[in-house]
Amino acid sequence: MIKEIKDLFKEVEQLGVLLATKGYTNVFHTSIAYQGSFKEIMERYLYQSMLGDEKGLQRGAMLRTFAEPRNDQIDYVKFVFEVERNPKERLNIAAMSIEHKNPRGEYLNVVRLTFTSPKQIPTKREAIDKVTGKQINVKKRKGIHW
Repeated sequence: MIKEIKDLFKEVEQLGVLLATKGYTNVFHTSIAYQGSFKEIMERYLYQSMLGDEKGLQRGAMLRTFAEPRNDQIDYVKFVFEVERNPKERLNIAAMSIEHKNPRGEYLNVVRLTFTSPKQIPTKREAIDKVTGKQINVKKRKGIHW
């Protein structure tokens, strides 16, 4: 049992590194108020699942992040990642929704992608281009972003 838990946390770390190399470095959020890096919130979520406070990954977990910190004056792009355990008992990002919204939160466009391998996840730039149809200038920032 301890080996399986260690393996699961190693998979969390590997997925976090993969997402960071693809440009998803802003703060992630879950539907239940966890926020931080991908690794931080997944570890917190899994720990709370072990305590019985969360449902675990049987039905998956939804993680959200923004292309840029949200500004109520301009359109924005939000990414929603669906994390689950696949049949091979590996942690996986099974799907991703890319949402382009106006400042009032109304959808301008939504693209949903499904993956059989984490390597299929597009870079942040590719994801933005898929949903907006144009290139939006994405600034690189350091530190925590909302």
